[in-house]
Amino acid sequence: MNFKWSKSLTDPAEIENCAGEGFDQIELSAVTLEQLKVSEVSELKDKIAAAGLMNDVCTAILPDEVRVTEQGFNIYAWTEYLKKLFEKTSAAGCRYALWNNPRARILPMEGEIGTFKEQALQFLFVLSETGEEFGTEILIEPHPEEWTNYINTFDEAREVITRVGRSNISVSLGFAGIDSIWPEGSRSSSEGIGYFHFENPDVTRRMRTAPENGDGIDYRAILSDLGSVGYSGIINLPSDADSDTLAYLKGLVS
Repeated sequence: MNFKWSKSLTDPAEIENCAGEGFDQIELSAVTLEQLKVSEVSELKDKIAAAGLMNDVCTAILPDEVRVTEQGFNIYAWTEYLKKLFEKTSAAGCRYALWNNPRARILPMEGEIGTFKEQALQFLFVLSETGEEFGTEILIEPHPEEWTNYINTFDEAREVITRVGRSNISVSLGFAGIDSIWPEGSRSSSEGIGYFHFENPDVTRRMRTAPENGDGIDYRAILSDLGSVGYSGIINLPSDADSDTLAYLKGLVS
């Protein structure tokens, strides 16, 4: 199984360490890039390349506190934000932008739920359209019901993409809640899967944590399923992963 192994970085200063640990890719926060000057983004791209790494995917497209499914969300103001953001993410070498904050799309328990769903679809359309201007593909990640009440399965994510009607959107999956998000009986193809977040799958954890040898989780099974359906893309690990984590997981697929 020819996966590309990525590590999430919260601090760009860790780039060289990431390369030394044996990773192929890094995942940076788009919000972090948004705070940099254009010249600093260019320097960061050069630093990533000098370390022999790729930075294909940027995450955290919107600040954590922003919800697209609430009254008063101003899509026009955020469109301008996205244009400036994608200018920097593309300059940093990112080819994919991942929208994966589960809280950003929580729906109200009552009221005009359909209206807020349409608002989320409109945002995804604008996100995709703006990304296309900068050669950026969009990834959307379904999450378990413990984290959000909208877009909870792979099939729901594919349905949303169909409704948006844009060709530059695909699905990112994560190991947390995977049995309900991507049930075993439906794992027949990697079509539509553009990325995979791999972590300890305990949905009660507030932070992503790296897999550990001996933690009682069968990591080999999901890696085998990904390989058997033909997925050969990026496997992203949390920021606490290290060379031991990587060696352990590579050993499971060798």
